[in-house]
Amino acid sequence: MKHDCCVVCDLLPLYLEEMVSSETADYIKAHLKSCPDCAAKLERLAKPGKAENIIAQKNKDNSCAVADFKTVKKRMKRKITVWVCLSAFLALIVFLFCNDFWPPTIDYRTSEVYTKEEIGEVIALIKYQYRPETKTRLYSVTYSGDDVSESKLAYINSEKRDDVTYVGCMVFSVKYRSSPYAGGAALPYTESYLIYTMVRTKGGGWKIYSVGTG
Repeated sequence: MKHDCCVVCDLLPLYLEEMVSSETADYIKAHLKSCPDCAAKLERLAKPGKAENIIAQKNKDNSCAVADFKTVKKRMKRKITVWVCLSAFLALIVFLFCNDFWPPTIDYRTSEVYTKEEIGEVIALIKYQYRPETKTRLYSVTYSGDDVSESKLAYINSEKRDDVTYVGCMVFSVKYRSSPYAGGAALPYTESYLIYTMVRTKGGGWKIYSVGTG
């Protein structure tokens, strides 16, 4: 009988609203005649507003569940936004740090006059000239090519400076980039360019002939 009581009690609100089939209604009526506990419960439910209150409470519970879900969703969205902003900020810091200390880009180009080792030797001299106290960093060193270098060599020898004849000449375009913290705060990068002309005499080593902006 206990199982029957559970089934009937669950159906009583629908029974009161006449929302059950005729067979189910007959079953409930027969049970109520033999079960005073279920009959008493039906009497309590039959009081004005009782069934409506049960339905209203269920609707309220559902509304609360929906509201709780929306609140949780809003909190998760806020957390995701915070994490995205934080990740973007950290990525910017890493980019600025790496970009400020990244080794310079070296472009050897293709030369039919000098070997890569010879060009590398001259680039090492240029890098040695860099002074960090200028609050800039050496950003890139690019060999200007054989045509530019040979033309420059002919011009230098035509000048006859110190009555010396040079047998080798390399021209490099060197880019410097300011540190974003040069002024004590993160600032946009500024770039500057210098042209290094490197020469050597027969049997001599490489040296700087001139440094200029063009």
